[in-house]
Amino acid sequence: QRVRGGAVPPRPVRQTTTATAHGVQVSPTPTPAAVRGAFATVARQFAAYPGDPSARFVAFQHYWATYADMAPGQLRFYFKWRHAVRGGQAPRTDLSYVFVHVYELLHGIGADGPT
Repeated sequence: QRVRGGAVPPRPVRQTTTATAHGVQVSPTPTPAAVRGAFATVARQFAAYPGDPSARFVAFQHYWATYADMAPGQLRFYFKWRHAVRGGQAPRTDLSYVFVHVYELLHGIGADGPT
């Protein structure tokens, strides 16, 4: 259906796997090199990444924080924390991690729709 100003683009397809190991698709691992690029593109790439359960908290304080601003330990902790939040837990963390998660939600990553 046409909308004033043009057509509404379809919802983007979420890519959750990129590699195979022994014939089984696996999620990509976020590394400082892998998280460079447009925020929404990177967020879609790691939308289903569950994180490393053994990751330890690493302080993170950055204005307008993105994945690219995180060191390797911060990336590991962020995805562990995000997985816990998606599971209904609310672990304490730095505000910058929370903002990265909010930016994901604003891009429709990790949410099925507006709530």
